[in-house]
Amino acid sequence: MSGTRPIKAFESQFQALRNLLDLARDVADYRSNDANFRVGFQLVSSIGVVGNAGKARVPEERVPFAATLPVGYCEAKWVCERMLDETLSKYPQRFRTMVVRPGQIAGSRTSGFWNPIEHFAFLVKSAQTLRAWPDFDGVLQWVPVNDAASVMVDLCCVAVLHNAPEPYPVYHIDNPIGQLWKEMNPVLADALDIPADRILSFKDWVNLVRRSPLPAETDNPAARLIDFLDDNFERMSCGGLILDTAKAKKHSETMAKMGPVEADVARRYIAAWKKMGYLHT
Repeated sequence: MSGTRPIKAFESQFQALRNLLDLARDVADYRSNDANFRVGFQLVSSIGVVGNAGKARVPEERVPFAATLPVGYCEAKWVCERMLDETLSKYPQRFRTMVVRPGQIAGSRTSGFWNPIEHFAFLVKSAQTLRAWPDFDGVLQWVPVNDAASVMVDLCCVAVLHNAPEPYPVYHIDNPIGQLWKEMNPVLADALDIPADRILSFKDWVNLVRRSPLPAETDNPAARLIDFLDDNFERMSCGGLILDTAKAKKHSETMAKMGPVEADVARRYIAAWKKMGYLHT
């Protein structure tokens, strides 16, 4: 681990998980006379836990620490996975446990709301300010938050229903179909009123962000992510790292039926950011 930084920075997260593990234990103790009762426990982790897995398609399995991105948040999620492994998961007769690692959770299919305090929102804000869109290549695998929530509910049913199949230790939530960035790029650029001749190569766009004198805290927030853009964005967001979803598709009807994000939904994301004032109208 990167020194003691993750432990100190995320001590409250570890304590919160410890409290939930203790609660699950207490519930199991309270129902100890019911041989058919098991406590369900779903831990939401992160794609960052497998960010350095060294495989283009990462299976739904436990991973060593070396597979985790060297970022405090990701390292903390790995620690949380291990906490679950070393506690409740050791007692399958009393607990149904699972880890769920989401990929890129996108905004709502219906309202278009997407949290603006995320790396992709930062890219969109800078693109509008600089009037230039990065010409991403490869595939994107967004999962609208509505779909992600439905998958989690499906998997929770596996965790708690008496007649449900045994849960797998790890599931991934990622779009199993994916879609070409080359088809999404012009949709997003058009929604931002960026002309076609201002769709630049990703490298040129990152250099434009880097050289811009505009403040990173307001107009050019992608500048705050330069290291991530240089080192990991294309690999993790353009098909270089794909979360396998075979187990999730087996136990979630929502996952099994998931398809690409439609152009109208993508435009809804831009419209929602404009409506909330994050983007200029």
